[in-house]
Amino acid sequence: MSHRQECGLDLPSVWPHLRLALPDTARAEMKEAGEAVSEATTLAGWAVLYVAVAYLWWPAFLLAAGLFLTARQRGRRAAQAYALLVEAATRLHADDLARTLGFDHTGPLDARTGQAMTLLVQGEGHLIPLTVGWPRQR
Repeated sequence: MSHRQECGLDLPSVWPHLRLALPDTARAEMKEAGEAVSEATTLAGWAVLYVAVAYLWWPAFLLAAGLFLTARQRGRRAAQAYALLVEAATRLHADDLARTLGFDHTGPLDARTGQAMTLLVQGEGHLIPLTVGWPRQR
């Protein structure tokens, strides 16, 4: 279940604000995970460059293939770790951001507060009063 469905957050909109509100230890882990993704991407770039060299020297194709497979494996692992950290940071600290943004909120983030946070960070704070009664009960 996505954060949008679970707690009303549009994570791409809220994430920059949430990231700034994270404690230093969480930010350090996020930075480390982001660097791992960047390193895998750089490795894939080298593989592409070796493909260009392989047109002049065929053994470079073997090197390019090895680099590409390694980059793919590392990239998947790094992206998965980064995604898990983003999810954990959101679950653990979104309620802190709600209070920082001025919402009177306690406990786990609910859909109404998440939707209001999304509207506020998107510059649509004037629409928050219109969301009273959201989400509708089924």
